[in-house]
Amino acid sequence: MGEIRNEPEAYFAVGEHMLAFHVVHGRGRHSGTEVAMPFAVVARWREDLMVYFKAYVHREDALSTSASQRRSWSRSTGDAFGG
Repeated sequence: MGEIRNEPEAYFAVGEHMLAFHVVHGRGRHSGTEVAMPFAVVARWREDLMVYFKAYVHREDALSTSASQRRSWSRSTGDAFGG
């Protein structure tokens, strides 16, 4: 297998929820070709344990999902992230 590494770029946290941007970097073992793939993660935390995790290849999908979840949580709980 070639070389693979994950590079965190940014974390956004509000209460129990987190949106994180990462880039996975890789290098082909035989070709030496370098590649990079940005992705995003949406996670929810409760009592210091991760209770929800979803990764997105397209960061825009994570952003739109986060926005729609915030609206849903806000309507159902009265606060921005459903605390």
